Order: sequence, then structure tokens, then C-alpha cells
Amino acid sequence: MKDLQLPVIKWWHTSRDYNTGLMLLSKCCKNQVLVRSLQKKTERFGRRKLEYELPKAVRLNYLDMPEYIPAPDEPADETEDLIHNQTVKNPVSTDKHLGQFPKVIRRLKHEYSELYNKRSVKHKKMADIPELNTSQNNEVRAELLAEIKSISARMETLHFYLKEYETNHIIPDVDAIWPGKEKTEPAIPDKATLKKQRTNLLNAN
Repeated sequence: MKDLQLPVIKWWHTSRDYNTGLMLLSKCCKNQVLVRSLQKKTERFGRRKLEYELPKAVRLNYLDMPEYIPAPDEPADETEDLIHNQTVKNPVSTDKHLGQFPKVIRRLKHEYSELYNKRSVKHKKMADIPELNTSQNNEVRAELLAEIKSISARMETLHFYLKEYETNHIIPDVDAIWPGKEKTEPAIPDKATLKKQRTNLLNAN
């Protein structure tokens, strides 16, 4: 059990990638019904449960997680191995016949796919950082983690609209997803201005 604690502690203090967490849970947890249940949930609805159940599966308390201090002889990142040893498909990029979808849905799927790939690159960069906890390494990790969280938040938003379309056939408002410039209402001219405009029109006639 202690052998499984290190990758969980590392996951907790680094990326907390949802898919990686599910892979770890399937490896650590005896209750595969729970694992399958979480696999069916989106990150938005399953993250809190995962962050509770995964530490519990290796006899850790999520409210009092041990500090992660990489050892000099620590083996390669097991969480990354879990990713690379399995086929992880982009749930959006595999869609066929995109031309059959409304324009806004095609745009949603395209952006989601780009963000998915972008986040994967960030995770790879995170894994490539040397394990030594120098100030520079920690600073780079913090920056990457902030970027990963920002990308994940945007993906959750897009996923919500995609799910609404797939489940309820609701086509989202473009301005709600990609807000443009604020629309300003035309100014209503006062009485004096209207009177002057009327006089100019009469003179012109």
C-alpha cells in the first residue's frame, strides 16, 4: 500500500489531472464499481469525489496529505507512466462528420480539441522538470500548474455547452461563450437636438 501512496501524494501536489487520478484510482481501489461510476462522470461533477476517494484508497486523509518531497533516487513518474502506457483519446477530435453540426458546435469542438492538446503539452513539460526542489524548478512548476488549471477551467465551460447540445439539443449563444466588444446603445437625442434636425430638414426641402 505504501508503494501506491507516493504517486498519489505526487499527483495531489502537482497536476491533479482528472484522467490520471482515475487511472491511479483504478489501480489502488478495490471498489471497481466506484471507479466505473467516476469514469462516467465529467471532471466538473467527479473531481471532488475523486480527491476524496483516491487518498482514502491508499489509507491517506485528503484533509492532511503528507508533503511531497522527491527523493534523489526516486523512480520515474509513475503517474506519467500510467498515461503513456494507455491510449488516451481526445473525446472531441475523434468526432466524424463535423460538418453536420451547427457552426457554433463545430467551433466549440475545435477549441476544446486545441485546449486538450495544449494541456497535454503542459503536462509533458511538467513531467520534464527535474525532481530537485530548487526555487527555479518550483517557480516553473507553479506557472505550469496555473496554466493547466486555467485551460481545464475553460475546457469545463466548453464541455458544459457541448453536453447541453448532445443531451438536450440546446444550441448555445455565441456571445455567452466568446464575448465580443460590449454593445453600446445609440444615444437618444434630446428635444433641442431633434428640433434643430427638423429645422435643417425643412430648410433643405
